Amino acid sequence: MIYFPYNHELARAVAARFIQLEGGIINKMKLMKLMYLLDREAICEDGCAIVGGHYMSFAYGPVVSEELDAANYNTWAGITRSKDGYELQLHGKDFAFDLISEWVEEKIQTVYQKFGKMTPFELSEYTHQKENCPEWAAPSRKKTEYISLRDIAGDKADEVEALAQELSMFAKR
Repeated sequence: MIYFPYNHELARAVAARFIQLEGGIINKMKLMKLMYLLDREAICEDGCAIVGGHYMSFAYGPVVSEELDAANYNTWAGITRSKDGYELQLHGKDFAFDLISEWVEEKIQTVYQKFGKMTPFELSEYTHQKENCPEWAAPSRKKTEYISLRDIAGDKADEVEALAQELSMFAKR
């Protein structure tokens, strides 16, 4: 499967940025949707993911698998889960915000302006609608399904897959 390599530190910085925009605490599902929509917008508009990783269809909509794992297992230093597991909160200050370029910050702001006022379940519903995220499909009995870059990119599929393949080969060196 062709994919953009996942950047854990950039994902951590982007997650922290969204949490800041929410006032320091965010619902985990909402963050997962915002981060998926961020990469989706970058792929569809600019032909390249921001954070990368494996895109998956879950019951509540699409997510980036590595981001969900980081949120579930507290592997983003300085971002902690609430005891009930539904919220993420900032604890700390060193989030490598210098990894966030002007282009990425602009995308973050655009996605947050468009979707930031939505509740987690409104975002889930939004991503289930074919006119918004045609790549999402209700998962089978396995509970998850991979989403290909080709399905996300639409008309830009060949260009996006070629770039992802180049970046994957470069990342392995």
